[in-house]
Amino acid sequence: MKKIKLSILSVLPLLVDCSNDYQRKHVEQKHYSLDLPNTNVKITEYTIDGCQYLGNLVGDSRNNYLTHKGNCNNPIHEIR
Repeated sequence: MKKIKLSILSVLPLLVDCSNDYQRKHVEQKHYSLDLPNTNVKITEYTIDGCQYLGNLVGDSRNNYLTHKGNCNNPIHEIR
């Protein structure tokens, strides 16, 4: 009986996953207002895990967008 309990206890950590797929991250935000001809556009720069993204993530989800910033300064993008 002890061997059965011990084997169950040794396998249990392999069956239980303590990781959380949804992790909260701190996201830095910078707000920009662009004066274009005949219109004023407001965008936000989001920094997530060292990468910059431009977009709008407020209001109606049909109007939300997020795109990687072309001149992101994360060193992971450096060409070697």
